[in-house]
Amino acid sequence: MATKVIQMMEKTAEGYDMLIPAGEGIVIRVTSLAGTTVTCSLNGRGQSYIFSSDGTHDFYGAGYGEYTITATDGVNINTITKEIKESKLYEVVAFPYSSILDECTWSQISEVSFKGVA
Repeated sequence: MATKVIQMMEKTAEGYDMLIPAGEGIVIRVTSLAGTTVTCSLNGRGQSYIFSSDGTHDFYGAGYGEYTITATDGVNINTITKEIKESKLYEVVAFPYSSILDECTWSQISEVSFKGVA
């Protein structure tokens, strides 16, 4: 007997959001670079993950509110805030330097561009 998996999506102005079934909670999927430490916190309580290679890591939310996602490589630091209002998958790109082009060095711009997420 075959098993079928159905994923529900919600249409938004930006595209589609993947919805998590009720009771499954909040998933914050962070994409970052090797050597980056990312901390995801709500109300001062959080979780950290060190990326050993480029890729993604899932943080599981502890409730609704404004989450702070901080990425650092030990020298540079970047902080992103994300408002979480419902149980679903949220995707965040968190590099250890600013998302504002004028605030980045040429090597940082090159790295982000090379990774295909610029």
